[in-house]
Amino acid sequence: FIDMFKDEAKTSVNLNHGNIVSIFDFGVEKKQFFLVMEYVEGQNLRQVLNHLKKENKYFSIDQIVYVVKETAAGLDHAHRCLDSTSGRPLNITHRDISPQNVMLSFEGEVKIVDFGIAKNETQMDHTQAGTIKGKFGYMSPEQADGQTVDLRTDVFSLGIVLWELLANDRLFVSNSEAATLRKVRECQIPSLRKINPSIPPELERICNKALAKDKSLRYQTASAFHRDLNRFLNTQYP
Repeated sequence: FIDMFKDEAKTSVNLNHGNIVSIFDFGVEKKQFFLVMEYVEGQNLRQVLNHLKKENKYFSIDQIVYVVKETAAGLDHAHRCLDSTSGRPLNITHRDISPQNVMLSFEGEVKIVDFGIAKNETQMDHTQAGTIKGKFGYMSPEQADGQTVDLRTDVFSLGIVLWELLANDRLFVSNSEAATLRKVRECQIPSLRKINPSIPPELERICNKALAKDKSLRYQTASAFHRDLNRFLNTQYP
């Protein structure tokens, strides 16, 4: 556990981007391990959604696209991040993108938190296939299957977040973890425009591409996902 903690901290210290909660330092004090993190005054996306639900309010489409686009920019930075000492790609995947791990600051910033189960390629103890990390309802089909995952798993998870914000509903949720995993593996994506006809066809296309079951048909990078969301936002909501 301590080795995992150190690995996480060493990995996270390399990440420096406006859309990622920074980790500045880590160490031990009185046999207690600690991380020194950026303080974000705000709430996570799940908390904000819960508040909105109570007041019968919803995010507007442009707000949704903005939040997801900013998250994609943070992911892209992590995916492309280089080791500050060797200059080699770290190939970091987050593996747990969900509304709980997207912070919204009261200033309107969007920041990914908790690269706690993120893995980079240099780590010796590759998570064994079959060991599942991450929240069940936000996994990619390959992650739910216990296969090896790459950065496209994060693209899929962020696609789930986008779908749920637009549909105002959960995508893969069931009464047991096993049933939820089965839903993820089957990867049946209901039509967003049937749920809400005001969603533009282009936005549904972007969301469906992020949620392709076959990862070779998905956005291959968070950057490509970000680019399409950004273009959509600038043309539809200049």
